[in-house]
Amino acid sequence: MLCHCDSQQPFSLCCEPLLRGAPVPTPLALMRSRYSAYRLGLGDYLVQSWHPDTLGGLTADELAQTGLDTDWLGLAIVFARGGQQDQEGEVEFRVRYRDAGRVVVLHERSRFLRHQGRWVYHSGQFNPPKIGPNQPCPCLSGKKYKQCCGRR
Repeated sequence: MLCHCDSQQPFSLCCEPLLRGAPVPTPLALMRSRYSAYRLGLGDYLVQSWHPDTLGGLTADELAQTGLDTDWLGLAIVFARGGQQDQEGEVEFRVRYRDAGRVVVLHERSRFLRHQGRWVYHSGQFNPPKIGPNQPCPCLSGKKYKQCCGRR
């Protein structure tokens, strides 16, 4: 079975190990596994992978129910920044889902931090400013966006 995160990888090699407790190596891997957790209604994973300073009053039950009640249609990654040695990273993505019979696109640039030695979701900016094709790529590769993450 292909992974729920649209990586085109088998679930058993992609998000499943992370959802079962394997260390998350990068913000991108955490973003993908959180999307899979929403689709599967794994509220405990979502709470554990959320920075406590920004979780607020959200509960595992609320997050699980939200995930299960949503008709998810797909995840597309715009760019990702942050590796195993970093303390901070970003992932910009678009998620499509169906709400009241219409397709909705949630576009967010998420901020991830290391907290107690592991990656966690901190916060996000909805509908972030568009990156121009000749601007530097936000993944910090040193290339122009159109020659890097803009090619996806």
